[in-house]
Amino acid sequence: MGSGAQRSAPNGIIQLAVAALFERLPEGTEVNATFTQIYCEEVHDLLNCSKDGDLATLPIKGSTATGYSLPTAERVLVSSLEDVMAAIARGAANRATGATKMPTQGALETPLPATVSLT
Repeated sequence: MGSGAQRSAPNGIIQLAVAALFERLPEGTEVNATFTQIYCEEVHDLLNCSKDGDLATLPIKGSTATGYSLPTAERVLVSSLEDVMAAIARGAANRATGATKMPTQGALETPLPATVSLT
């Protein structure tokens, strides 16, 4: 196969899992997406970015007995794989990177830990 022969990129684990989820959910089920990142020991909302580029810092609520949550995280209503991927793209534009030093390479910009949740 030469360049350009492939019509679309192969699906990854996120696309496969989200597509399977929507195939199995009863019609009319409401699903919300959140996208968060841990940066400088704080949890930031990647879907809630101010005009000056600042990300909302989220308080963590809960306990080991009841579980933990981010009740103030922005939730985006999604009803398809395309909606989820659009939310991921929106949040990815706000992700921070951290410089890391690899032993055999110079400084690299690597994405920091982030989590997409569907509820």
